[in-house]
Amino acid sequence: MMKPPAAHGSQKRGEPRTLDIRKYPNRRYYDATHRRHTGLAQIHKLILEGYNVRIVDVQTGDEITSQILIQILLEYEPAKLNVFSSELLTRAIRVSDSLLNDFVDRYFREAFEVFCASQKQFDEMLREAHQLTTAFAQPTNWVRGLFPSWTPPGTAPAPQTPSSSPVMAGDETGASSAAREEIAGLRREIATLKARGKKGSSPSRKRKKKQGRS
Repeated sequence: MMKPPAAHGSQKRGEPRTLDIRKYPNRRYYDATHRRHTGLAQIHKLILEGYNVRIVDVQTGDEITSQILIQILLEYEPAKLNVFSSELLTRAIRVSDSLLNDFVDRYFREAFEVFCASQKQFDEMLREAHQLTTAFAQPTNWVRGLFPSWTPPGTAPAPQTPSSSPVMAGDETGASSAAREEIAGLRREIATLKARGKKGSSPSRKRKKKQGRS
């Protein structure tokens, strides 16, 4: 399956997507968009970087973009031409131009454009998934929020402060009143036990005093 070359993203913002290139009889090319002379290798590099090109023969005034692109494929991307079998190329040579153009426009071009659109959408999904993965690469903070008592391995435990675990005002009042009642109940039980101990020890002391007098 042929995969379209990914753009390198070196195109500057504001620059036109389609470059106007002129071909002279001496096989030299001139980039009218950037106002500089160029060559076939530079045109190939610009296409890889995401630019589109429109090439015009200065001598005849005809657009020769397709011919130059085929020449670039033959010289710099010959492996990509292997997707076309010899039988397919032979039939392309034999059939009429109108029939071949109709076939390419109706089947090949539409299918290839749909494939490129789906590939672009898939790349965007991968990019968004990568951004989400990067955002959750350090889950320490949100894990601490969910589980304050748990600390991930290799992380120093955070110092606990009275204000680290928020408590509602009603819950705090209820907890303090319950604690006071429990403490008061314990005090009453202790006082009761002390009182019983005093009552139990008083007769024995009286007996000891009587025995001592006798």
